[in-house]
Amino acid sequence: MTAKLDFSGDAFLYAQALDNSGKSECWHISDRAAGLRLLEPEDVRRRAIQDSIDKLQATGRNWPIFGGGITCRVSWSGDCVINFRPTTRDADGRISPVLLICNVFSTQENQILLAWESIKTYLRRELAQEDKSAVTHLARMLRWPQWLIFLNILIFSRSLKND
Repeated sequence: MTAKLDFSGDAFLYAQALDNSGKSECWHISDRAAGLRLLEPEDVRRRAIQDSIDKLQATGRNWPIFGGGITCRVSWSGDCVINFRPTTRDADGRISPVLLICNVFSTQENQILLAWESIKTYLRRELAQEDKSAVTHLARMLRWPQWLIFLNILIFSRSLKND
């Protein structure tokens, strides 16, 4: 049975192992627990994270508020997968993206900034410095009222059919 993710105050980082072992790392970022916690391989939320990623990548709207190596797919409910393309390569020389799964209506500014730092510190990926301004912009946007974030998604996002 797949667990239902609770995005109210929670966000998750997901990344494949750099050694191409097929393993992945999932990190839970909570505003209630004040920090970051690695999810164990048997944690049922890991499957829910993968399901959310698949669904958002397939049906989410392209929300081009970022630049450089950062892209975003968002649903009308605010569920969102942000794809960071670090400069770090895996064992076969391919770029190994890191995904942040959250809800833009309930994620806090500090969670986005903690995710940015955690990608470098815990996931051992180097990120392009120019992407920092995009992350800072997103963090500022999360301070906006929900209706203004929704309006931004409505105006600037595109369906996958238009990509």
